[in-house]
Amino acid sequence: MNILVPMAITATVLVVGGSLAWGWPGIWVLAALFPAVIVGGTIGHFRTARQGLVEMRPGLLAIGMVMGFGGIIVSGALFSAAAASEWVDVAETRSVKYTPAKVWRLASDLETMPRWSAFLTDTEAIGTLTEKRVGDRYQITMSLDGRKVPGEIELSTWSAEKHLSMVFKLQKGTKISQLSHTISLQKTATGTDITIGFRYHVPTVIGRAFNTFVVKPLFKGLATTSMAHLVKALDD
Repeated sequence: MNILVPMAITATVLVVGGSLAWGWPGIWVLAALFPAVIVGGTIGHFRTARQGLVEMRPGLLAIGMVMGFGGIIVSGALFSAAAASEWVDVAETRSVKYTPAKVWRLASDLETMPRWSAFLTDTEAIGTLTEKRVGDRYQITMSLDGRKVPGEIELSTWSAEKHLSMVFKLQKGTKISQLSHTISLQKTATGTDITIGFRYHVPTVIGRAFNTFVVKPLFKGLATTSMAHLVKALDD
């Protein structure tokens, strides 16, 4: 009984706290049970040892607290992921002194995009390019966390000196889907606002939890680095 009471209290606190913070995540509330068992068991051992019913084991207490609080962090990540949007948007915006026309000439040329892109290291047109550009396809090589990944892109929108977007054909089994890459320009009184963005779909809760710590920071870094390289290329 001494162990079950702390377990029940811990589970209740995690369930209620997680639901208040992120909304009711349905079955993922079960994620609270793991840290509840660990923390509850640790507290139960401490109480029974204090009462002289069992021998106090400091090592067991230390391991239990580390695993318990680690479990609480994981549980919180799953609660948050369960309530998060399946669509993720990452963007980096910078103001430059150049006109949209000058920025567009450099930023919209997919043949030379690897010159400044931290994401695309190689591009090659597939077939004949069209004047409308929408529907044009390219064979590419992506740089993802130091790995070279071959793929294919298709231009989905094209508005000269304003906006372009491209969609990627991803390999099966990828944690994300429907990845798109955008470049947008906005004329200002002193030059141009450039926005480099990524948008992708993460359909699973586990994928969204993984996205928070790994995938989203990766794309944020790619957008930031690409922007820095683009601005430098404009200045050169």
